[in-house]
Amino acid sequence: MKKINSILILGASGFIGKIIYHYLKNRVNEFNLYGSCFRNKNVPNLIQINLLNKIKAESLICNLQPNYIIHLVGNKSVLGCQKDFSTAYDINVNTLRNVITSIKKNKLATKLIFFSSDYVFNGLSGYYQPNSKRFPRTNYGKTKKIAEDLLINSNIDYKIIRTSAVLGRGSNFYDWFMENANKVPSIKLYNNIYFTPTPINFLAESTYKIIINYQYIKNKVLHVVSKKRLTRYQLGLIFKKYIKCKAQLKSISISLKNSLFQKDLSIIQSDYIAKLQKKTFNQYLYKYLIENEKIS
Repeated sequence: MKKINSILILGASGFIGKIIYHYLKNRVNEFNLYGSCFRNKNVPNLIQINLLNKIKAESLICNLQPNYIIHLVGNKSVLGCQKDFSTAYDINVNTLRNVITSIKKNKLATKLIFFSSDYVFNGLSGYYQPNSKRFPRTNYGKTKKIAEDLLINSNIDYKIIRTSAVLGRGSNFYDWFMENANKVPSIKLYNNIYFTPTPINFLAESTYKIIINYQYIKNKVLHVVSKKRLTRYQLGLIFKKYIKCKAQLKSISISLKNSLFQKDLSIIQSDYIAKLQKKTFNQYLYKYLIENEKIS
């Protein structure tokens, strides 16, 4: 394995960033690890920075000159982005633009790994491949597509990780389900919209493998998701297998007219990621629940 000197995680205090930061921190004998945050400094030793400030962004990147940058900065609220496109564009596009500009301007050899989303697709047919046409229908998806295009046209060394419905403490579905499992008599879950939920421990493990095997991976765009295409109701039934859940799960349909929910955002796991997945979706989720929820 080629020696990796340093990795910088931008957005290391967010839900996904925090987990990946800790996962890589346990392997600090392999490389130097740095992380940044904006305001929410809930992880020790992070560098506080506003990446919309071009001068500060360039200074940080030039001072560290990391081998790899993992870009996890972004507004992941689909509803929030829909209400305020300008702010979504700033956070999801311009922060990345400033990073790309810093790398190019200073002729750095830094490799950039950008986290994107299933929302770059139109959500009508599902089963999207890495090379499927992107036609986002939400502001969140539109800003992610614009960011992807910035990278694709940048002439720097990059990879795009598209993931979907990441499951763990801090994610919407996970937190909502866990909070209500023993609080309400019934939980209504949609049975007519599909996605590809991804346990956070599998995502962190895959990200690490992508970094250490980066030079051998030819694909520029990787779909890092589980192999399971599920409805929210089907996912709820899987949760109920492993946790104490007094609530009755009720299968309901949702009208997609004027809804930000998409009919089918399922994406197909990249071949390289399929080779990495050593456990099933259920096994990864159960392992996470055992380690974080103290279930028996």
